[in-house]
Amino acid sequence: MNQLQPSQPYRSPNGNLNTNPQSPDQQNQTTFNKETTPWWKEGWFTALLLLIFWPLGLIWMWKYTRWSNIARILITIIFILSILPLLSLLGLYYGLGAFGFLQNSYNNLPFVQHENIYLIKPVSNDWALVDKIKDNVIFEAPAQWPHSALYQKDITFSDDPKDTNASKYLIAFQTEEYENEVKAKMMFEQSRTGFTTTSKDITNSNGYKGIQVDFKDGAVFDRIIYIQVGSNIYRFNYTPAITDKQYSQEQKAQHRTILDHMVNTFRKD
Repeated sequence: MNQLQPSQPYRSPNGNLNTNPQSPDQQNQTTFNKETTPWWKEGWFTALLLLIFWPLGLIWMWKYTRWSNIARILITIIFILSILPLLSLLGLYYGLGAFGFLQNSYNNLPFVQHENIYLIKPVSNDWALVDKIKDNVIFEAPAQWPHSALYQKDITFSDDPKDTNASKYLIAFQTEEYENEVKAKMMFEQSRTGFTTTSKDITNSNGYKGIQVDFKDGAVFDRIIYIQVGSNIYRFNYTPAITDKQYSQEQKAQHRTILDHMVNTFRKD
């Protein structure tokens, strides 16, 4: 019957005995493994990184751990799926923030009130809402154009942001008050006549009827648009001649487009 023999000490080539049952090659491999696996490559450290800062933990896991590919893929999927709702919320937050910034870019433009006569509030980067408080008359004017309330019946606009001379306005809004609607209607119809003008009927986007009067070159006025509401006549005057500036035909066409927009947004609340 064979008996188990105790492990025999290994005798080195020089005759010395080694009582370690592992061969020298096995001992060297064990020592190598211990020396080449620093603590920061251990699995516990990777798990800690995944808990503290998972993006770095995932990179660390794929680069340094000897975990199976299946385990690493599953861990990666779990962390990515868990972060998707947060990414969606962040996208919504910053998307709304960008929208808010665009709104604030024009909401922070000057909010002006002229002695309870005119109230001006920007509604976009290009346009501001002008409210003549007394008459409840509203229209849009260029937000970047300086304006002046000269009298209770007048507000003027200049195309130059640096121009503070109220008498050198480019466009003016004026109110003419009459004792009754019949008188206002008569004066409204008389605006059609003139040797140096041509006129036509218009209706703006809010249904208000008006008369557009265009003047020949050389006149102080270039275009006047009249709108009658009850016993009042509201006038929009385009007067490039009094600005002491020379405008090209293209610039004048742009100004008329602005004037037409102001008239088209006119309404009485």
